[in-house]
Amino acid sequence: MKFKFDYNPVADSLYVVDEKKEVKSSLRYGNAVIDFDSEDKIAGIELLNVSKNYNYSKSLFKAIKKAKITKKVIQNVLFVLVILVLKEVAIRVPENKCISEISLSTQLPYSAV
Repeated sequence: MKFKFDYNPVADSLYVVDEKKEVKSSLRYGNAVIDFDSEDKIAGIELLNVSKNYNYSKSLFKAIKKAKITKKVIQNVLFVLVILVLKEVAIRVPENKCISEISLSTQLPYSAV
């Protein structure tokens, strides 16, 4: 799968989508909009107010080199993971966090698998 992504610093939103899937419907779930294809599989995700909600500076999201979506089911709960790989840039990171990749997760009911 190949993913494309876009970070909009004005709207503070991050959108990651599978390039090969066509979005047929969307579901707003908290601070995320999950896009589905014609088979009701996850095609993309938009994270709203991403720097505020995940407590990272906007410069971090501007430094994304690659992004992808993966999912895991644990005890009948679907976890949608957005994995970001950053360019090599100097970013101030809070002392209690270590970053080489960042995983942002959103919990969905199992029926969205």
